[in-house]
Amino acid sequence: MSKTRTIKRTMTFGSQPHFQDPEAPGIAQTMDEDGASHSNPIVSYYFPKGVGEYHYGELHPMKPHRLTLTNSLVLGYGLDKKIDNFFSPRPATKAELEAYHDSDYIEFLSRVSPAKETELKRMVEQFNCVEDCPVFAEMYDFCKQYAGGSLAGARRLSLGNTDIAINWSGGLHHAKRGEASGFCYINDIVLAILELLR
Repeated sequence: MSKTRTIKRTMTFGSQPHFQDPEAPGIAQTMDEDGASHSNPIVSYYFPKGVGEYHYGELHPMKPHRLTLTNSLVLGYGLDKKIDNFFSPRPATKAELEAYHDSDYIEFLSRVSPAKETELKRMVEQFNCVEDCPVFAEMYDFCKQYAGGSLAGARRLSLGNTDIAINWSGGLHHAKRGEASGFCYINDIVLAILELLR
């Protein structure tokens, strides 16, 4: 007489109809067949006009042009039709940047350019705008643009006008209070957190 062996099949995360076990504490979201959530979160997308037109330098690995390519993919795949709010936010102001960064550092960023790099050599080194954080044309404008997108998203989240805020140009979190670091000049993440904490 042969024995029948029962194999217990384990459900994987992807095969479950919920993000979380409905019996577990937390929020379980039932999904449609196409993967859309019934909760319909409000999504806001921030793409600062011209943010992909800046250039760190030919051999530098940071390529803001990728932001333009990413935005083209969002539009090309029709993801913009799933986004509730599509914004081209204003640049951050000097006062907004100084909510975290030292005023002398912000003043330096507003003045420095490739043409003034030799003249401001001591400050370029003091504020770490060397090697991985080079001085490039319109650098301060680039910083104000990406920081403006993150601040706008944080404000909208704070007001309860959106559930999800996307700013692909942001996330430059290595910048320190008084110097550049790791490709980052303005720490838009800290600025956004400070805005959320207001």
